[in-house]
Amino acid sequence: MPNDLAMRYYLLGERAAVLESPPPASLDCQRRIWWLAQTLAEEAGLIEVVPGMNNLTVVFDPDAGADVGAGWLERLRREWARARRATPQPRQVTVP
Repeated sequence: MPNDLAMRYYLLGERAAVLESPPPASLDCQRRIWWLAQTLAEEAGLIEVVPGMNNLTVVFDPDAGADVGAGWLERLRREWARARRATPQPRQVTVP
C-alpha cells in the first residue's frame, strides 16, 4: 500500500476533487477507496462519488459555498487518514 504522504489530491475543474494513489494499484488501497466511497456516498453537497482502481473522484455542487473545492480536498485528506478497508459483499448479475 502506498504511503499516505504519496497520495495526490487535486481539483478536477470547478466541480470535482480527486484523491489518487500512485501506481501500482493494490487490493489494500482499493479496499480503502471502496470504504471511503461508501462513507461519502450520502454526503450533503456531493452529486456523485466515483471510485476507481487507484483513485476516488467526488463531484460536488460548486454553489454550496466559498472555497468548496479546497474544502473537499482537505476533507479527502482527513477521511483518507481514517479510512478502513471495506470488503464488499459479492453479488451475482444475470445478463439476459
